Amino acid sequence: MIGTADTGNTSVAASLTPLQRRLAEVAAHPEHSWTMLLENVPVWPTRPPVDDLGRAAETAALYYPGSFGDPELLTALAYRERTAGRLAVAEDHLLVTHGGLHAAGLVFRELSARGVRRLVCQTPLLGSIADLALASGLDVKPVSTELLIGDDGPRAVAEALLPSTSAVYLNSPHNPTGHVLAADRIAELLALAEERGCHLVLDAVYDDFDFTAAVPAGAPLEPSPSLVVLNSFSKNYGAPGLRIGWLCADPVLLARLAVRLEYEVIAVSGPGQRLATRLLAHGNEGLRQTVRDGRAAVARWWEELTGGRLAGFSGGTQAWLPLPGVTDDELFADRLMRDHGIVAVTSHSYVGDRGAHLRLPVGLPLPVLEPALHRLGRALRATYSLLPSDDQGV
Repeated sequence: MIGTADTGNTSVAASLTPLQRRLAEVAAHPEHSWTMLLENVPVWPTRPPVDDLGRAAETAALYYPGSFGDPELLTALAYRERTAGRLAVAEDHLLVTHGGLHAAGLVFRELSARGVRRLVCQTPLLGSIADLALASGLDVKPVSTELLIGDDGPRAVAEALLPSTSAVYLNSPHNPTGHVLAADRIAELLALAEERGCHLVLDAVYDDFDFTAAVPAGAPLEPSPSLVVLNSFSKNYGAPGLRIGWLCADPVLLARLAVRLEYEVIAVSGPGQRLATRLLAHGNEGLRQTVRDGRAAVARWWEELTGGRLAGFSGGTQAWLPLPGVTDDELFADRLMRDHGIVAVTSHSYVGDRGAHLRLPVGLPLPVLEPALHRLGRALRATYSLLPSDDQGV
């Protein structure tokens, strides 16, 4: 069960997510030929040369790093933010975390401890983020992405805020729709948060996959006591196993979050931080090219399949495929899995969405992605009467 939004807000996840249940079924039936269209983490076309640390990594495993993070990694992260034109930050604006979800949890728990009771969230909202907020004692108030990017977006956020006990959560590029919030819209919402005395939490774990400009612009904002930016090596650097994320925030808030991190987990893995530093130095252009190629392939495939174009789809590493007429997206996904061997994630894994959707990863190398698209196209034609029923494939 996924925690609900704006309907009492008292329940949290009581069972594994649909994603984990499907993975368990795949593991139980290795004899089947599965097409895996699950993960929203992009995949490197070739292994990046970052794991030859030898004795340095072994030594790093034998001590606790500082609670704020390894100094070399903090310096590298500050350089990344400044040179990309996102945030004019120094090392004292940064805190290394156990991945992006840990960063979000630290912030949500700290906000709750400060008396915040409502999190105004951009939707569709990943169910695990909603459950994390609910478990932290925060009421989740949805504001749709379509409304947020329109002229009435700031007014809708302002109306959703409670006096002095609210925070705002944004995700750009957005998981799963791919919408990218314009920099001036983010700045406008930050100004609103500053005026209301609340925090704006910007989830930027896909900020290197902003394809609205030649160079990813992210959110070129000045540090503010009201601004918290979440980021992660899982998505932007295709390294979910590192479990390394980071927070950009005001040093006063970070000092409190570092104390919370220390009594919750003591410190983040030293070898992981060393690997992350190497990965930053290597860069992620190969990963970004994989996503660019995948986006082009998916856009062509969808237009050939349906004659239409995908809404949003300006960034991120997934496409959000609409399924009009489908009333139960999980039954639909079960049928894809049972009849066609396709394992996928649907809008059931999100809160606040309107209508059934299928989430399609675009960050797979083309030799993997193109056969998967062909198989998915045939399955959609076979199971979905609104699509053309010819046998030519895609």
